Amino acid sequence: MIRHLQRMRAKKGFSMIELIVVVAIIGILIAVIVPNVGNDRAKREQANTTATDFYSAVQYCFSKYSKYEAALSPELKADIPSKSFIDYFPAVSGNYPVNKVTYIKMKNGSDGNIEYVHVASSLSDLLADTTTTNTNAFADLLAKDIGDMFYSELEGYYFAYVYFADASTALASTTNTVRVKMTHFMYEDMPSTTTVDSAFINNNLLFTDYAYLANNRICGTCSSIKSGSVYLGDVGTYFLNKGDVVTA
Repeated sequence: MIRHLQRMRAKKGFSMIELIVVVAIIGILIAVIVPNVGNDRAKREQANTTATDFYSAVQYCFSKYSKYEAALSPELKADIPSKSFIDYFPAVSGNYPVNKVTYIKMKNGSDGNIEYVHVASSLSDLLADTTTTNTNAFADLLAKDIGDMFYSELEGYYFAYVYFADASTALASTTNTVRVKMTHFMYEDMPSTTTVDSAFINNNLLFTDYAYLANNRICGTCSSIKSGSVYLGDVGTYFLNKGDVVTA
């Protein structure tokens, strides 16, 4: 009988106080987890929206540059490939880039103003540049023109990959315009590096989930690139990895 009473006592349920404590703990966990999930989703959506707005601004600028000579200052019209910024062929009916590829990085401040623009012809050169001012005359021009039509209070880093297929044969009769293939927005800057090797690419440029890179940083994206049913920003694609390569 004593053993039976002991077993009955051992099977006794939670007391009211214990239940209240458990419910309170669950409530606290929900209060912490749910807002974080909501904030994270909002940050991803906001990053994609601002990347889309940036895409429109950059595409407008480069389309204008390729069509109207008056948009460029005289020093930008000279065919001098050795210059660090993107050069243009002086053509009667427009300006066409000497380089096929242009990489752009823009830092937007907390006040919504552009802090600096960097321009390079390779991703490694762009990511190796740690200066906090515009790097050259073409960057000055971009900062002004993008700033005239793009405004965002979202502080962070904006990237663009710009492509011109006919760079080697650009003439006055060329009708192709510069095409922005992709833009990205990140709350945190990309790691600085002078070598964009496979290890760096897989750790920092690979999309592993919607709006997430392998290093867990949020990366909003807008792209005109599609390979089959895959768009840049989908799992398995790469952020600014040579632009025309979108799958592993």
